[in-house]
Amino acid sequence: AGRKVLLTGTTSSDGERDLAVASLRALPGVAAVEEAVTIAPLASPFRISVSVEEGAISLSGDVPNESVRQSLLAIQGLTAADLEIRSGHPDETRWRAGVDFALAQASLVEIGRFELSDLTFSAFGRASSEKALGHLQMALADLPDGLVAGDIALEPVRVTPYIWQAEFDGSRIAISGHVP
Repeated sequence: AGRKVLLTGTTSSDGERDLAVASLRALPGVAAVEEAVTIAPLASPFRISVSVEEGAISLSGDVPNESVRQSLLAIQGLTAADLEIRSGHPDETRWRAGVDFALAQASLVEIGRFELSDLTFSAFGRASSEKALGHLQMALADLPDGLVAGDIALEPVRVTPYIWQAEFDGSRIAISGHVP
């Protein structure tokens, strides 16, 4: 309004708000900067989950800022997202690598959840195939830099119907089917 600037929005720290206000004040022609910036609530631990159920992938949890929130909402194939801007996030580059890693593993489970709590990566669920379980095990053995492994509880694919049979022809027993 004239030479007066109003700054609004949500940020994760006082420092980010102060930097934005100082940048606006430094612009030629700006007489005053009024701010109504909200500091995001602290999340400790800073947590985000990638959930998979019947092929549907959803995200929920904390994000460091609106640009990251929008980039995650734009991911192809995402069926639902409940993402809130929070302060207290760990190194953003490593955190985002963890989120992208979790999203990459989502196609390998038929049901499950991948969680990033600060920079601790946990995985729960059931693999979609024996091959997928192998890929998951190899991926989890080589987490992105800066991440540490948390709880890992992955089950092999569920076989239905689970069949085991024995046939006796009078002299020999033939066994076939699935074994645990």
